Amino acid sequence: MNKINKFSPEVRERAVRMVQEHRGDYPSL
Repeated sequence: MNKINKFSPEVRERAVRMVQEHRGDYPSL
């Protein structure tokens, strides 16, 4: 779980946004 601390809040938000976009592409998920 230490790896998560390495990522800054901005990068984490970016990843979350990317996941949300991908989720829109895959409604089955």
